[in-house]
Amino acid sequence: MNSELREYHDQIRRNKQEGTSCCCSCPLRGDKYNGPALIECAEDYPEIVVVSESPAGRPEDTRDIRQWTRRVLMSCCKKSSGNVSSARDMGYFIGRLTRGKVYHADDPERTHNLYWTHTMKCFIQNKDIPIRDAKKEKDQKRVTIFRSGIKSCSKYLEDEIRKAGPANPKLVIAVGDEAYNTLVETVPKEKLCRMYHPGAWGKKQVKIEKETRLACLRAKVKEFGLTCLLRGCVDPT
Repeated sequence: MNSELREYHDQIRRNKQEGTSCCCSCPLRGDKYNGPALIECAEDYPEIVVVSESPAGRPEDTRDIRQWTRRVLMSCCKKSSGNVSSARDMGYFIGRLTRGKVYHADDPERTHNLYWTHTMKCFIQNKDIPIRDAKKEKDQKRVTIFRSGIKSCSKYLEDEIRKAGPANPKLVIAVGDEAYNTLVETVPKEKLCRMYHPGAWGKKQVKIEKETRLACLRAKVKEFGLTCLLRGCVDPT
């Protein structure tokens, strides 16, 4: 990543710790881990930015965000074979989309061709509001906190993409409706690609929508000359 974007990450960390700027009224500002939760790019000016909704798999046994990063990238590497359309989570989706290039044994804490961030910079999964097996009232509370966190972090996301470079990114992939709705007003339409969340699977209409959005992504990847990076778009198996 370029120095401007790296310095911005440091500023977000300080804001989280001090409860200032966008973090001053956010319900997630008590997140004790060293965010922001994102996957850096080894290139100074990434051609591709992936934005998913919220970071998953909070590091339970460490305060070091780098261990979380390592686990995410290793998951993407292990899940890199197969058809993108049948991906069940973000590890499968990113792994299959890049055909494993997202992880490199000599540099395990960075991606090599894309920058992966989230609409939120903190982990929403915590002991008070579990993702699975939650009671209805806790589910509703989690949804409220989720949307409030996205609103607080929207300014961060806008600045992140701008600081990626004057001509880049060529393509911004919004994974999930919340990510797309956050970006649609600030990212030029020709650069923005709306993708389904990989967890959305099972219904016939969802499958049809997946194929439609994948076709749109393939078209943009070819248009911008990114097929060597996102190999899964041209190599379905």
